[in-house]
Amino acid sequence: MREIDKSHALRWTDIERTKFQAPQSLDIECPDSECRRSLVNVKLGWRRQNSFAWSQVRCAGCRTISTIFVMDSPEAKDPGDDTHVYVYPAPVLGTQLERGLEDISPGFVEIYAQVQEAEALGLDSLVGVGYRKALEFLIKDYLISKNPDDEHKISRMLLAQCIRKYVTDPNIKDCADRAVWLGNDEAHYVRKWSDRDIEDLKTLLKLTRYWLSSEFLTAEYRERMQRQTKE
Repeated sequence: MREIDKSHALRWTDIERTKFQAPQSLDIECPDSECRRSLVNVKLGWRRQNSFAWSQVRCAGCRTISTIFVMDSPEAKDPGDDTHVYVYPAPVLGTQLERGLEDISPGFVEIYAQVQEAEALGLDSLVGVGYRKALEFLIKDYLISKNPDDEHKISRMLLAQCIRKYVTDPNIKDCADRAVWLGNDEAHYVRKWSDRDIEDLKTLLKLTRYWLSSEFLTAEYRERMQRQTKE
Protein backbone atom coordinates (compact mmCIF):
# COMPACT_ATOMS: atom_id res chain seq x y z
CA MET A 1 0.00 0.00 0.00
CA ARG A 2 1.23 3.49 -0.83
CA GLU A 3 1.64 6.02 1.97
CA ILE A 4 -0.01 9.35 1.26
CA ASP A 5 1.94 12.56 1.79
CA LYS A 6 1.83 13.40 5.50
CA SER A 7 0.52 16.90 4.83
CA HIS A 8 -2.80 15.19 4.06
CA ALA A 9 -2.69 12.82 7.07
CA LEU A 10 -5.52 12.78 9.61
CA ARG A 11 -4.98 13.34 13.30
CA TRP A 12 -6.43 10.84 15.75
CA THR A 13 -8.57 13.60 17.31
CA ASP A 14 -10.10 14.39 13.93
CA ILE A 15 -11.27 10.79 13.60
CA GLU A 16 -12.72 10.75 17.12
CA ARG A 17 -14.54 14.02 16.63
CA THR A 18 -16.16 12.87 13.39
CA LYS A 19 -16.93 9.40 14.79
CA PHE A 20 -14.98 7.84 11.94
CA GLN A 21 -16.97 9.47 9.17
CA ALA A 22 -14.76 10.07 6.13
CA PRO A 23 -13.60 13.72 6.37
CA GLN A 24 -14.06 15.95 3.37
CA SER A 25 -10.44 17.16 3.51
CA LEU A 26 -8.91 13.73 2.87
CA ASP A 27 -7.00 14.13 -0.39
CA ILE A 28 -6.92 10.69 -2.05
CA GLU A 29 -7.65 10.01 -5.70
CA CYS A 30 -9.28 6.99 -7.28
CA PRO A 31 -6.60 4.36 -8.09
CA ASP A 32 -7.97 4.10 -11.63
CA SER A 33 -5.48 6.10 -13.71
CA GLU A 34 -8.23 7.16 -16.13
CA CYS A 35 -10.58 8.35 -13.37
CA ARG A 36 -8.71 10.25 -10.65
CA ARG A 37 -11.84 11.41 -8.81
CA SER A 38 -11.84 11.81 -5.04
CA LEU A 39 -12.44 8.57 -3.14
CA VAL A 40 -14.54 10.31 -0.51
CA ASN A 41 -17.41 11.03 -2.87
CA VAL A 42 -19.31 8.09 -1.37
CA LYS A 43 -18.80 7.09 2.29
CA LEU A 44 -19.61 3.50 3.23
CA GLY A 45 -18.85 3.84 6.96
CA TRP A 46 -15.78 3.68 9.19
CA ARG A 47 -14.66 0.83 11.45
CA ARG A 48 -12.24 1.28 14.35
CA GLN A 49 -9.87 -1.24 15.96
CA ASN A 50 -7.08 -0.36 18.40
CA SER A 51 -4.73 2.09 16.70
CA PHE A 52 -6.26 2.18 13.25
CA ALA A 53 -9.52 2.81 11.46
CA TRP A 54 -10.58 1.85 7.98
CA SER A 55 -13.36 2.49 5.53
CA GLN A 56 -14.43 1.20 2.15
CA VAL A 57 -15.39 3.87 -0.35
CA ARG A 58 -16.82 3.65 -3.82
CA CYS A 59 -15.73 6.09 -6.50
CA ALA A 60 -18.72 8.04 -7.78
CA GLY A 61 -17.17 8.13 -11.23
CA CYS A 62 -15.96 4.66 -12.20
CA ARG A 63 -17.58 2.78 -9.25
CA THR A 64 -14.26 1.28 -8.17
CA ILE A 65 -14.27 0.22 -4.50
CA SER A 66 -11.16 1.04 -2.46
CA THR A 67 -10.18 0.74 1.18
CA ILE A 68 -8.74 3.66 3.18
CA PHE A 69 -6.69 2.96 6.31
CA VAL A 70 -5.89 5.59 8.95
CA MET A 71 -3.24 4.32 11.35
CA ASP A 72 -1.61 5.76 14.49
CA SER A 73 1.81 4.49 15.49
CA PRO A 74 1.63 2.84 18.95
CA GLU A 75 5.05 4.36 19.74
CA ALA A 76 3.82 7.93 19.27
CA LYS A 77 3.96 10.00 22.47
CA ASP A 78 0.87 11.97 21.51
CA PRO A 79 -1.98 10.41 19.45
CA GLY A 80 -1.82 11.91 16.00
CA ASP A 81 1.91 12.71 16.09
CA ASP A 82 2.65 9.74 13.84
CA THR A 83 -0.50 9.15 11.83
CA HIS A 84 -0.48 7.65 8.35
CA VAL A 85 -3.12 7.32 5.66
CA TYR A 86 -3.08 4.42 3.20
CA VAL A 87 -5.29 3.44 0.31
CA TYR A 88 -5.66 0.02 -1.32
CA PRO A 89 -5.36 -0.52 -4.24
CA ALA A 90 -2.60 2.08 -4.27
CA PRO A 91 -3.09 5.05 -6.61
CA VAL A 92 -0.64 4.80 -9.48
CA LEU A 93 1.01 8.17 -9.98
CA GLY A 94 2.10 7.70 -13.55
CA THR A 95 5.06 9.56 -15.00
CA GLN A 96 4.36 11.80 -17.97
CA LEU A 97 6.64 10.28 -20.61
CA GLU A 98 8.45 12.42 -23.12
CA ARG A 99 6.86 13.09 -26.47
CA GLY A 100 7.81 10.66 -29.21
CA LEU A 101 8.55 7.64 -27.02
CA GLU A 102 5.29 5.92 -27.90
CA ASP A 103 6.19 6.26 -31.58
CA ILE A 104 9.66 4.85 -30.91
CA SER A 105 8.60 1.95 -28.66
CA PRO A 106 4.97 1.20 -27.72
CA GLY A 107 6.27 -1.87 -25.87
CA PHE A 108 8.40 0.33 -23.62
CA VAL A 109 5.43 2.54 -22.74
CA GLU A 110 3.32 -0.48 -21.78
CA ILE A 111 6.04 -2.13 -19.68
CA TYR A 112 6.93 1.17 -17.99
CA ALA A 113 3.31 1.67 -16.91
CA GLN A 114 3.18 -1.86 -15.45
CA VAL A 115 6.41 -1.29 -13.52
CA GLN A 116 5.06 1.93 -12.05
CA GLU A 117 1.95 0.09 -10.90
CA ALA A 118 4.12 -2.59 -9.25
CA GLU A 119 6.15 0.15 -7.55
CA ALA A 120 2.99 1.81 -6.24
CA LEU A 121 1.91 -1.53 -4.75
CA GLY A 122 5.24 -1.88 -2.95
CA LEU A 123 6.55 -4.79 -5.06
CA ASP A 124 10.10 -3.50 -4.73
CA SER A 125 11.83 -6.76 -5.65
CA LEU A 126 10.22 -6.70 -9.10
CA VAL A 127 10.59 -3.02 -9.92
CA GLY A 128 14.30 -2.94 -10.82
CA VAL A 129 14.03 -5.94 -13.14
CA GLY A 130 10.97 -4.35 -14.72
CA TYR A 131 12.77 -1.09 -15.44
CA ARG A 132 15.64 -3.10 -16.94
CA LYS A 133 13.21 -4.84 -19.30
CA ALA A 134 11.60 -1.52 -20.23
CA LEU A 135 15.04 -0.13 -21.08
CA GLU A 136 15.78 -3.08 -23.37
CA PHE A 137 12.55 -2.56 -25.32
CA LEU A 138 13.19 1.17 -25.63
CA ILE A 139 16.78 0.85 -26.87
CA LYS A 140 16.20 -2.07 -29.23
CA ASP A 141 13.07 -0.56 -30.79
CA TYR A 142 14.98 2.70 -31.24
CA LEU A 143 17.90 0.93 -32.92
CA ILE A 144 15.64 -1.17 -35.15
CA SER A 145 13.87 1.98 -36.32
CA LYS A 146 17.25 3.39 -37.36
CA ASN A 147 18.65 0.10 -38.71
CA PRO A 148 15.67 -1.85 -40.10
CA ASP A 149 17.90 -4.19 -42.11
CA ASP A 150 19.51 -5.40 -38.86
CA GLU A 151 16.26 -6.09 -36.99
CA HIS A 152 16.93 -9.82 -36.64
CA LYS A 153 20.46 -9.24 -35.35
CA ILE A 154 19.51 -6.44 -32.93
CA SER A 155 16.55 -8.31 -31.47
CA ARG A 156 18.79 -11.24 -30.47
CA MET A 157 21.93 -9.38 -29.44
CA LEU A 158 22.74 -8.63 -25.79
CA LEU A 159 21.61 -5.12 -24.92
CA ALA A 160 25.09 -3.95 -23.90
CA GLN A 161 26.44 -5.14 -27.26
CA CYS A 162 23.65 -3.33 -29.11
CA ILE A 163 24.53 -0.09 -27.35
CA ARG A 164 28.25 -0.42 -28.09
CA LYS A 165 27.75 -1.30 -31.76
CA TYR A 166 24.79 0.80 -32.86
CA VAL A 167 24.28 3.81 -30.57
CA THR A 168 26.22 6.80 -31.90
CA ASP A 169 24.91 9.65 -29.74
CA PRO A 170 27.32 9.90 -26.76
CA ASN A 171 24.61 11.06 -24.35
CA ILE A 172 22.32 8.16 -25.16
CA LYS A 173 25.23 5.71 -25.12
CA ASP A 174 26.61 6.83 -21.74
CA CYS A 175 23.25 6.95 -19.97
CA ALA A 176 21.90 3.72 -21.46
CA ASP A 177 25.16 1.88 -20.71
CA ARG A 178 25.02 2.83 -17.05
CA ALA A 179 21.33 2.04 -16.82
CA VAL A 180 22.13 -1.47 -18.09
CA TRP A 181 24.78 -1.91 -15.40
CA LEU A 182 22.36 -1.01 -12.62
CA GLY A 183 19.49 -2.90 -14.24
CA ASN A 184 21.56 -6.06 -14.36
CA ASP A 185 22.40 -5.60 -10.68
CA GLU A 186 18.68 -5.77 -9.89
CA ALA A 187 18.56 -9.36 -11.19
CA HIS A 188 21.77 -10.63 -9.58
CA TYR A 189 22.40 -12.09 -6.14
CA VAL A 190 25.49 -9.93 -5.56
CA ARG A 191 25.43 -6.28 -6.64
CA LYS A 192 28.45 -4.83 -8.43
CA TRP A 193 27.31 -1.27 -7.78
CA SER A 194 26.64 -1.42 -4.05
CA ASP A 195 26.72 2.37 -3.72
CA ARG A 196 23.84 2.78 -6.21
CA ASP A 197 20.17 1.91 -5.91
CA ILE A 198 16.87 1.88 -7.78
CA GLU A 199 16.66 5.69 -7.75
CA ASP A 200 19.91 5.89 -9.72
CA LEU A 201 18.52 3.40 -12.24
CA LYS A 202 15.34 5.48 -12.60
CA THR A 203 17.38 8.64 -13.10
CA LEU A 204 19.54 7.06 -15.81
CA LEU A 205 16.43 5.70 -17.53
CA LYS A 206 14.89 9.17 -17.38
CA LEU A 207 18.02 10.67 -18.95
CA THR A 208 17.98 8.01 -21.68
CA ARG A 209 14.33 8.82 -22.39
CA TYR A 210 15.13 12.51 -22.54
CA TRP A 211 18.00 12.16 -25.03
CA LEU A 212 16.01 9.76 -27.24
CA SER A 213 13.01 12.08 -27.24
CA SER A 214 15.21 15.07 -28.05
CA GLU A 215 16.72 13.28 -31.04
CA PHE A 216 13.28 12.18 -32.26
CA LEU A 217 11.74 15.65 -31.96
CA THR A 218 14.74 17.37 -33.54
CA ALA A 219 14.51 15.10 -36.59
CA GLU A 220 10.75 15.63 -36.76
CA TYR A 221 10.99 19.42 -36.82
CA ARG A 222 13.86 19.37 -39.31
CA GLU A 223 11.74 17.32 -41.66
CA ARG A 224 8.48 19.22 -41.24
CA MET A 225 9.86 22.77 -41.14
CA GLN A 226 12.10 23.40 -44.12
CA ARG A 227 13.60 26.85 -44.68
CA GLN A 228 11.23 28.95 -46.76
CA THR A 229 12.72 30.56 -49.86
CA LYS A 230 11.74 34.02 -51.00
CA GLU A 231 9.75 34.10 -54.20
